[in-house]
Amino acid sequence: MATARLTSAILADVPRERDVVSFSPGVDQRGRGFLIKFALKNGSEELVVLPPAAAFHVRDSIESAIKRRRYRDVRRREGDSRQQVGIIRDFLSAQPTIGSADWAGEAAVAIGCEVHGFADALFLGVQLTEEIYKILRLSPAICFYLAEAIVEAEKVGALIDLQRAKSPGGRPN
Repeated sequence: MATARLTSAILADVPRERDVVSFSPGVDQRGRGFLIKFALKNGSEELVVLPPAAAFHVRDSIESAIKRRRYRDVRRREGDSRQQVGIIRDFLSAQPTIGSADWAGEAAVAIGCEVHGFADALFLGVQLTEEIYKILRLSPAICFYLAEAIVEAEKVGALIDLQRAKSPGGRPN
């Protein structure tokens, strides 16, 4: 990815309406696009499609931020008797539904992505054109879900990075 273009000053000015309350992931049938439908604090929903290389970059960057910023995974695990933390409860109850119209529509396709981790937020900057970014703010508590969704899509073979895949002859493409 290119040098960061989203400065701390730009990120500080991102309105709270750009806070992600929840999201739902999906992968196209050919494994060439990771679709994310975000539910935002202002009640709107936005679609973004990440090509595999961008999705893997986002996953790796989130995992790095988790370690670097020491984000705590506050999700309740199976068999845990404590109540789910409020932000996780809200995330799970507000997940948007991805429908056929979302796949057929004009979702914004990323040409690049930036991930910036801070103590209290993780910013996802989705580059749509040379000069236009869609910037979203995620709570550290829910960024674990996004990284895991990308890991899972790759693990089951639904999301394929053609640059890393082996050709039929066994060589990388």
